[in-house]
Order: sequence, then C-alpha cells, then structure tokens
Amino acid sequence: MLTANKGFIPEDLFKAPEYELAKNHNKELPDVEKIATRARYLDSLAPISAIQVFEEIPGIKKSTILLNTETFFEVWNVIPDRVLLPEDLEFLKQDANRVESIAKNLLWLGDSWISSQIFEKKLKVATWEDVQKVVNRYEYEYEFIDIVEVPYKVSLESHKNKFGEVNEYWGVYPTCWNISLNRTRGFNGCYIINDYNSSYSFNIEVWAGIPFFRNLKTGEVVTLENL
Repeated sequence: MLTANKGFIPEDLFKAPEYELAKNHNKELPDVEKIATRARYLDSLAPISAIQVFEEIPGIKKSTILLNTETFFEVWNVIPDRVLLPEDLEFLKQDANRVESIAKNLLWLGDSWISSQIFEKKLKVATWEDVQKVVNRYEYEYEFIDIVEVPYKVSLESHKNKFGEVNEYWGVYPTCWNISLNRTRGFNGCYIINDYNSSYSFNIEVWAGIPFFRNLKTGEVVTLENL
C-alpha cells in the first residue's frame, strides 16, 4: 500500500487536490499535426481547443510519482498537444504553492541543474533560492510548475570537452525529476505554454544519481559537471 513519505514529503503536500473536469480526461480528441513550423502546429491545435471547450475536456492529468515501492507524491501535469482550459490554469495556480514546496524538497535531495535556451551550458543549483536568483536575473515570471519523472536511459551523444573538441560519448542517465517553470499565453479563449511565443524558458533537472559520459575513443569517463 502506498503511503506518504513523512520524512521527506510532508503529509499535507503529497496528495494532489481533486479536479472536477478530470472525469472528462479520456474523451477522444483528434491528433494534432506534428509539423515543424509553429504557425501550422498552432493551426492544427485550434480545432482541438474548440472541442476541449465544448466537451469540457481538460488539458491536465494527475500523475503519481513514486519515491520508492511504498511512498509517493501526486502532481497535475500538462498534457502535450492540448490547450489549457481557463479552469485548468486557475486550478494549477491554486495548487502552485504545494507543487513548489515539493520541487524545493526534490532540489535539496538530488544533483540539480537549471537550463534555458539563453545558457550555453546548464548551471548547477543547490537550493530553490539559487533558482530564484537565476529566473529573477532574466525577469522571468512563471505561473505554475510541472514535475515529470524521466526514467533511466543510455544514449549516444556528441559533446564538447573542456578544450572545445567535439567527441562521441555514451551518456548514462539515472532517474531524473524534470521541473518546468511554466508561463502561458492566450490561445482561442484558452491557454498554451508560452514555448511557442518566447525565446526562452527555464527547466530544472534533479538527478537521483550523477549522469556520466564514456568517451567512445578513449574510454574516459566524465561527469556532467566536468564535461
């Protein structure tokens, strides 16, 4: 049986509030066109947003993230290729303080990095105050936080080393919590994440272990911090 992790996630935080429109989550919607251009993607999203409004189909779903076999916390996640109804956004804002408190705990626990399109490399952060300093520097005001668990993976990648040379590496990534600092913009009477109307956004990776990379040619192993 799953229980609250009282030693890590306080009991008043682990359980997400219920959302009335969640009952409509599984209603069918047409697929959005997977097209590279922003304008055409948004054009294909417009009729989907109309159906969501008419059928009261939410753009969020509840997820359970396990900390071990017995303990967990819950969050509401944005569903890709759907819009956020006004009710969705209001609900996420009401739950924002709880989710931010969970994010603070995760960041304290793991090896944490913040990234953005305006950084050449990821920045290491140790506390939520470090995160606030970064986003405040760029006058970035987020409306709500999304937390997603990213599973373990191994992938072949190209990276520059400290001398500026590009080498091939096997990247080994442990489980990670991906924390997105989201802001929205209006779209057809609803809302979408502002990624399609902004030159930058901010994302935090909290690693349950330390990612490392093995050079294909030399066999050298380096960590994310030393790459």
